[in-house]
Amino acid sequence: MKVSLSAAAIWVAVLSITAVSSIAGPLPPSGERTCYDTQSEVPRPQPGRIILGAPKPANTPPPEFIKLNETGNEVPIESGIWAMVQDKTTGLVWEVKQHKDGKPNPADPHDADNLMRWYDPDSTTNGGAAGIAGTDTRKFLQTLNDRQFGGFSDWRLPTIYEVARLADYHRFYPSISTIFFPNTFASFYWSSSSVGGYPHYAWGVYMSDGCDYFLDKNRYAGYAMAVRGKSITGDPSWW
Repeated sequence: MKVSLSAAAIWVAVLSITAVSSIAGPLPPSGERTCYDTQSEVPRPQPGRIILGAPKPANTPPPEFIKLNETGNEVPIESGIWAMVQDKTTGLVWEVKQHKDGKPNPADPHDADNLMRWYDPDSTTNGGAAGIAGTDTRKFLQTLNDRQFGGFSDWRLPTIYEVARLADYHRFYPSISTIFFPNTFASFYWSSSSVGGYPHYAWGVYMSDGCDYFLDKNRYAGYAMAVRGKSITGDPSWW
C-alpha cells in the first residue's frame, strides 16, 4: 500500500515536526525514492526538499481490527473493556494503552502518558547505534514480556511498516481509530526501524496526521506501542 498525502497533510506534518523535534544541522536523507499525490505518482522534488511518507508493501489490504481481552479472547466492538487489538489482515496483535490522564507511570507499561527513548543494545537489530538506556523502549518491552502480558513473552517494537499501518489518513489529531486505540496521543510513536546510513536516527509515525518521520535516538523521547506476531518488513534498501 503506497502512501498518498495531500498538500494539506504534508504541510501539517511539517508543522508537527518543526514543533516537536528541532534537529540541529541538516536532516539526513529519508531514503524515499518515489513520490505520490492523492491520485498517482508525481515527479520527485529537488535535492534538499523534505519528503514524508514511508513506502508500504504493495497490494496490502487495509487493517481489520477486533478487540481482545487480557486472555486474548475476542470481545464485542462496543465493549468498553479490552486490552489488545488484533489486525485480522496481518495477524498482528497490538497492546492498547490505558490511563491517559497526563500523569506518566513508568511502573505501568500500558500507561499512555509514558514517554521513552529508543534503546536496543543488540547490534544485530539496532542498525548500528543502540541509543541511550534509561526510561527506554527496551525496559518497556522487558516489563511486558516478564509479566507475560496477554499470555505471551514475545512483545516487540513494531517495524515502520507495521506502525504506519495503524495510521488512518482520513483522521487527524490523532490519525488512528479511537474506537480501538482511544488513548493515543497526536504525537510521535517509535518503530524498531533505524534509518539506513544514519543509525543514530529511528523511524516512527506522527499520530497527529499519520506521517512517518525519524528522530535522533540520543536526543528525543517518544511514545511506543508494543506488537507481537510475524514481523512485516520491506526492502531494507529503503531504510
